[in-house]
Amino acid sequence: MYLAYLYQKGRNPDEMSLWTKDDFYPIIAHKNTAGETDRWLFDTVQFMAGGSMEEYAKKENWEYLLDQTFNKQFNLGALDKAAVEAKTALESNGKIQDQHKIQVILPIPFVDPISQVAWGTMAGKSLELNPAVVGEKASLANRVKIVDWYIQNARIRFKQENYGQLELAGFYWMKEEVGYNSASEAEFIQKSAEIVHHGSTGHEKQKLYWIPFYQANGFTFWKELGFDAVMMQPNYYFNAQNKLADCILEVVYTFQSRQLVVHRLAYRLDSYLSFWSQ
Repeated sequence: MYLAYLYQKGRNPDEMSLWTKDDFYPIIAHKNTAGETDRWLFDTVQFMAGGSMEEYAKKENWEYLLDQTFNKQFNLGALDKAAVEAKTALESNGKIQDQHKIQVILPIPFVDPISQVAWGTMAGKSLELNPAVVGEKASLANRVKIVDWYIQNARIRFKQENYGQLELAGFYWMKEEVGYNSASEAEFIQKSAEIVHHGSTGHEKQKLYWIPFYQANGFTFWKELGFDAVMMQPNYYFNAQNKLADCILEVVYTFQSRQLVVHRLAYRLDSYLSFWSQ
């Protein structure tokens, strides 16, 4: 699984949210020393909603994320072009063996219940999220409406694009822990998982993915929350006291290029690789 970050407008240089065909090609396909594409690499690309929770406080931010994700020239459009090109190259080299398609996972930003601003309107009604204003029951219902609206829009747009080499495998829960901003936080995740699994349109079952930080709140009861696949971050890069062996779930690890050049951090990358080669 490869993680591709997208950001809100003005948050980072535009190019950080504009993944091109040339960016994706070496991620999903391998070329030998002769420059020939000889096999597939990453079979799954998970898009991420980068930035802080505050940057997704309004409906317009969610709409911008959808527009960025389904850009015809970049991001999903570019990923599909790269996959089609790779498939063509493999076929011409006699290397193709199956009907390979790249699996896509889309992000679900966190709907913050203590937001100080109204999220936006839906069906002509303003959605207030703060339980101190509308009560816990109404806050939960409005948050679930937002997730449902987002997922259904993403599914519709994915189908409309009619990608040649992409399949929508599911969605990723961006919040890396089960917070306590709301008394109904666990129920909110469970209801969101139900939407992913079934949805209001009878869509075939998709999966809900989660990558909590090391020993995050809620990681021990991830199945009860409705998650289908969970990968804990060791966070060893940030805290060398964390024990890699404690990550009893499937594990995802990340590292930055500076680890390779800064001597005092390079050993942590070595620790990752040594541990997972055992």
